[in-house]
Amino acid sequence: EISAPGLDIQMYKIILQENWFKEINQSMTLMLGGQLGYGDSYGGKEFPFYKNFYVGGVSTVRGYAQGAIGPHSKATDGSIMFVGGNKEIIGNAELLLPMPFMRNNKQFRLSAFIDAGNVFSSDQSFSLSDLRYSVGMGVVWVSPFGPLKLVYAKPFNEGTNDKTESIQFQMGQQF
Repeated sequence: EISAPGLDIQMYKIILQENWFKEINQSMTLMLGGQLGYGDSYGGKEFPFYKNFYVGGVSTVRGYAQGAIGPHSKATDGSIMFVGGNKEIIGNAELLLPMPFMRNNKQFRLSAFIDAGNVFSSDQSFSLSDLRYSVGMGVVWVSPFGPLKLVYAKPFNEGTNDKTESIQFQMGQQF
């Protein structure tokens, strides 16, 4: 994504994303996924805050609330506001399994997963020690209305201001 020169907003954003699936046997599949993102401005302009990356939630690092990992600021009422960052890293490993007692049913599946990731601001350097990790299990139903996901995840190393959610639900597909 890149904005045209001469506009009020002069920025670019690069995202590399890959998902790899390997069939272990007829009923189990291993999925390895990753995403790297970087955004910056040019022409002396500031990178717009609403273009920041956000990490946490069912689509990135499960067990953490949506967008609730990484740089934050305190609101006037003392609450924490997550502001995202211009750099992100996400990694996922997931074992997809059939539902017990439901042979040859492609609509339901179980999964066991390990997730890692974080987002960094422009003044932060990337460090593997800053990644957040989680492990858990989930179930997916490919319904007539789109996929429905229910996940139970346990974060390993949440920061003092990270928001966690052990049980998460997602309806539909995010693009």
